Amino acid sequence: MTSQEARQRTPGALGDDAEAYAALARTVVDLAAGTRLRAFALPYPPAAQLLFDRIVLRCLGRGETPPRSLPDLLMWCRDATLGHRLFGLPQGGEEQALVHPDRLLPSRTCLEWASHGEDGTPEQQAVRILAELADRCGPVDRYRQCRAFLARHPSVSIQDRFPGSGRWNPTVWNQVKHLYHPVPENLLRKGVLALCAVCRMPALSKNPLPESPSGTAPVCESESCGPAAAASLIREPGRHLLLEGSLRVFLALPHRTERDVLARLARAGITPTFLPSGLGAHRIEGEGTGRRLMKVYDRRQPALLASRVTETSAAPDEGRVLVVVPRQTSQSPGYRAAFEAGLGTGPRGRAALVPPEGVVRSLRDRRTSRKEEKEENEDA
Repeated sequence: MTSQEARQRTPGALGDDAEAYAALARTVVDLAAGTRLRAFALPYPPAAQLLFDRIVLRCLGRGETPPRSLPDLLMWCRDATLGHRLFGLPQGGEEQALVHPDRLLPSRTCLEWASHGEDGTPEQQAVRILAELADRCGPVDRYRQCRAFLARHPSVSIQDRFPGSGRWNPTVWNQVKHLYHPVPENLLRKGVLALCAVCRMPALSKNPLPESPSGTAPVCESESCGPAAAASLIREPGRHLLLEGSLRVFLALPHRTERDVLARLARAGITPTFLPSGLGAHRIEGEGTGRRLMKVYDRRQPALLASRVTETSAAPDEGRVLVVVPRQTSQSPGYRAAFEAGLGTGPRGRAALVPPEGVVRSLRDRRTSRKEEKEENEDA
């Protein structure tokens, strides 16, 4: 298969290749729960053993050397990317394997692929948790407060919760505190927790200790803050709690982009309506702008994002869907091309990939075109 042919294949048309890769991603996620992907005790989980058997048969059927064991398969997952000839899936976005080579935990690509298909789990878990929270909160405004708290706080400390700290809304905390858990062992190095100073996500490296001069700098769960981002070292991790993992990745990570675009809309005098369904969305409507549905994402895999937009596309009367992604992501020609190809027969022409600043610009352009059209009709 040529690279051009691979790029033309959308998730919906990938069939067995996509299903097999998604199943492998789900197995990596399941095995990583509570431990780093290094060693496992026998017997292996039945589902993982079944997946291993499937991969072996797949290798034999395609003339590839099969892994010798489940740990051998996981080592392979640290190097093999989507384009590996065993699967031949389109890359589109940043090339990345299922297991992050530094963190030795599922990569963001792995979590997104593990969410693909009917048996997907990580993103679906985040959606289910938020739906349950919305039901418990009642009024939309109360739920929006709780959702915003979760998005802003991927980690919390006991100090934050002290009365009078000025950072806490006790009512909101009582609604969301069950979604925070003690720091698991797989996110500690020698009993030390490293938190990224930019996104406040857990960070890990190959170093014996986070401050060791040897090896690589800690890499946070966002995988995008870069090695220059300092890490705060928490030597008493028992005084910290971490937000549920699926919410950290699928809710907290896009928060900076969502906050940016909402601030830009506010400065432009535009107040969107918050919609609580799914991971959350915003409706924009007004004089001259028509109606728009705005969804904010931070995803590594553009074809999977397009598939998700297609699955959750709005009704025709919602108008065009604005898919807002971080600026750097929107500027990648390969990412944009893979996203547009991945829309397939879905809302092509109604879904647009835009950076935060592109939302206001597109609304202004529409207002201008509507005004010019109106003036032309009046002159006629």
